[in-house]
Amino acid sequence: VVNESSSLLLNVERQRVSEEMSAVTPLRWFVLSVFSYFAVSCGLSSFTFSSVPQATCDRFGISTKEVNLLFNWTAISFFIVCPLAAFLASSRNAVSRCTIIGSLLLVSGSFIRSVPSLLTLIGLTVDVVKFRPLIRGCLHTGQIIVSIAGPFVYALPSRLSVEWFKENER
Repeated sequence: VVNESSSLLLNVERQRVSEEMSAVTPLRWFVLSVFSYFAVSCGLSSFTFSSVPQATCDRFGISTKEVNLLFNWTAISFFIVCPLAAFLASSRNAVSRCTIIGSLLLVSGSFIRSVPSLLTLIGLTVDVVKFRPLIRGCLHTGQIIVSIAGPFVYALPSRLSVEWFKENER
């Protein structure tokens, strides 16, 4: 009888805590919108160069085909990384893990992609032919890293929605 009553009290306490945790507050909507903005910014960084192909070709001395390849890295990376991202998104502490992985990849990839722009701003790439391997390497490496971040970042809003909102509130 004691075990049954303690088990019943434990279940009642769990249900009360669960109801408190599931109370929808404005802060939850704000956090969800921040994570959604994070996913949108990752998507925007994926097609930075392909949205202005002629300017990219002129700035970095690459062909239009290479600009198209920069965008294609997004789809290629998505199919390669998606199983790992799906596994991590369904594991324990998924939101924090995917946030850290996605943030680090997005920031590092964006930084690597910006190296050629920074070099041209300070005047070091006057001779584009001499620096072309460095420029191409930075652009492609950075774009691949940004593209790898995509599946981790895109999973966050839906995972957060599942954890924080009831089914009828999503």
